[in-house]
Amino acid sequence: MALNNNLKLFYILLFFSSLLLPSHLAQSPGPAPGASLFDEIDAQNPSISLPPSSLEAPSIAPSNEYDLSPSNAPSGDDPDPALEKICESTDYPVLCLSTVAPYLDGETDIQSILDVAIQAGAEFSKYGQETAQKLAGNPANPPQHSSVLSDCRDGFETAAENYGKAADALVEQDRGTVNSMLSAVITYIGDCQDTISTDSPLYSLTEKLTKMTSNCLAISSIIN
Repeated sequence: MALNNNLKLFYILLFFSSLLLPSHLAQSPGPAPGASLFDEIDAQNPSISLPPSSLEAPSIAPSNEYDLSPSNAPSGDDPDPALEKICESTDYPVLCLSTVAPYLDGETDIQSILDVAIQAGAEFSKYGQETAQKLAGNPANPPQHSSVLSDCRDGFETAAENYGKAADALVEQDRGTVNSMLSAVITYIGDCQDTISTDSPLYSLTEKLTKMTSNCLAISSIIN
């Protein structure tokens, strides 16, 4: 008889204790087989999401204004024969034409052509600086990567400054300074190119600016 009374008391206590359990604990089936802790957290808290593993790199769209590649050579009217002859004396004549022809204002003497080529180089250097700045500002970059891109940004900035000094020296007909400033551009841009991979957006810019600067030096060499 005492055993039966104890069993009844046990079942009564078990019944009331089940009523006191929180409903989500009493009904939760537990995580599905193979489910991770993060899956269970997301299921219970749909407003919480895990942070992305990486951030997208900023989009660097090429600027047509500075697209001085051979594929963007001027079309339509044939280039001025005097300009064509001067560009043929450079290592990259098609690039020379695409750099100078659209911006030449009638004058086709060597100094005027060199002045336009220098101005185009200065503008392209600024575009390279802006591109490097955007890439360096990507928060997903490892610190070492951002440091390299910042150095390239400084290299393009210095190149633009040197182009400006070359333009001033050309006005003074100081060809020695013109050549010195242009040669320094190749050095600064070469330092950047040596530290980046060939698939970097900056690589094609360093390559193009180096060719543009080489053309400027070639044109400078034929000034009497």
